[in-house]
Amino acid sequence: MASQEAVQLNNSLNRLRSFDKTSLIAREEWGELNFKGAEESFEKIFGILSQLQSLSTHVLPENILKQINLVLHNIEDNFKLINSFNIKQPNAVADQIALQNKINGNANSLFEKTYLQIPYLMVEKNNFISMLKKSNSEITSLLNDSKEKIKKVNESSDEINQIITSAREIAQEAGVGHFTEEFANEAKTCVSKSTRWLWATIILAFFTLLFAWCFIFIFDNHDDSKYFQFATSKIAFILILLSASIWCGKIYKSWMHLSHINKHKANALKTFLAFSKATDDPQTKNAVLMEAAHCIFSTSNTGLIVGQEPFEQTKFFEIFKGIEK
Repeated sequence: MASQEAVQLNNSLNRLRSFDKTSLIAREEWGELNFKGAEESFEKIFGILSQLQSLSTHVLPENILKQINLVLHNIEDNFKLINSFNIKQPNAVADQIALQNKINGNANSLFEKTYLQIPYLMVEKNNFISMLKKSNSEITSLLNDSKEKIKKVNESSDEINQIITSAREIAQEAGVGHFTEEFANEAKTCVSKSTRWLWATIILAFFTLLFAWCFIFIFDNHDDSKYFQFATSKIAFILILLSASIWCGKIYKSWMHLSHINKHKANALKTFLAFSKATDDPQTKNAVLMEAAHCIFSTSNTGLIVGQEPFEQTKFFEIFKGIEK
């Protein structure tokens, strides 16, 4: 239940708000005598009155309400004096100045009594404390949600990194497997071609021996006048067959050499991933890569080709160091 002071305050506010601010400042019958010198004070008073009327003033202590009521009572008396002001009354100018000063003083007094109370009443009206607690709770909830989302993002990032790493490994395996198959197929092709030349070598060697035997024992010519010519033709024929046999043999060895080289490269690629996965040390992986690349791009000496120049390993490493940079 509202106290007597709170009821009196509410009644005073209703009476004061019923006054017309414009008519209190100036009227036609007053002429040049008006209260425009206190216009700012009127604005301040009516602004405070409007705020007080919209707030729950009954929650204020009795002594505060009593002080505010006293100021409002003085303002109401002065407003009544202004309403009854007449320029024809004796000492009108002095009365006008005195009332104007009183209004200015009332505005300052009302402000002093309410400037701390109005913010409190506004907080009470808007239930600011509970709203602040609710906001803090919502902020805490948002922070927790943000932490959870950040945690999920980090977990997703780790999964993405694992997927990328797996994809790279799969791509490496696919690439290595592709080139391994290429080298293996090339080795098989070289073996197939070398087999043909091996048969050609065997056949030519057989015919060389056959004709040499025939020339010795079967086609023996007893004509001494033509013996030299006949011997020369036989030797030339045998040399041609023998040269063809040697030439086919060299081609056979070349194809076999290429077969062994491609097979060696295929084996190097097959073991490359196994060795690189066996360690996480970057230097070791680089060393394995260099050796695998050396096996692939260098010219290995199989012993099938005589006079083969050794591979210049220094240039090879310089090239790969340039690529790495």
